Amino acid sequence: MFPAGAAHVRVRWLALPGGVSIRVAESGDASGAPVLLLHGWGASLYMWRDWFAPLAAAGRRVIAVDLPGHGLSDKPTDAGRYSLGRMVASLRELIEIERFDAPRIIGQSMGGAIALELALARAIP
Repeated sequence: MFPAGAAHVRVRWLALPGGVSIRVAESGDASGAPVLLLHGWGASLYMWRDWFAPLAAAGRRVIAVDLPGHGLSDKPTDAGRYSLGRMVASLRELIEIERFDAPRIIGQSMGGAIALELALARAIP
């Protein structure tokens, strides 16, 4: 299972407020500018497996997550946890916990919608 055999990728679980844990995979220098990779509905951080090494080699801190209900992250039974607003809130919590200062966010499908919502929220005072 990814990232087995990829020594340059570290995996950990992060507890979000509300009791949901998400799987986080990281690569690159911890002091590098963060790039957050968000997968789409029904996917997992596995979709970004080929992105870790090139982005890390470019000096970035690469972070991919299994969003709540996906991959190896917790699967809450409350259907409300899967709304766009709640997914955005989960990512805001992650950004706050990790103290990311203006991370670059790349998203696919639902991950793109989450990234757009995060970008719009930063643009509105």
